[in-house]
Amino acid sequence: MGRVELARYRGRTAYSQDVQAAERTVRDATGLDRIGDLRLIDVDGERVRFRGPDGKQYAAVVESAVGPVVPASCGAEPEPQPVLTARLL
Repeated sequence: MGRVELARYRGRTAYSQDVQAAERTVRDATGLDRIGDLRLIDVDGERVRFRGPDGKQYAAVVESAVGPVVPASCGAEPEPQPVLTARLL
């Protein structure tokens, strides 16, 4: 209980899409799977920093590219969707 299933996890919906991508990348790289394992410290441009349960800091850089042209939701007109990738620093 209190863990996230990393294979299906997209990030906290309270975070913006870029922070979600960074969080997922940090969790994948570290295996931190408890809900409260990561706390957002700050977002500085493309760099996102978190603090782990032991106080260690983790950072990821997020990049955006233009993805496929599809509807963003039901009934929406097709438009290019962003594709976010993040890498651990």
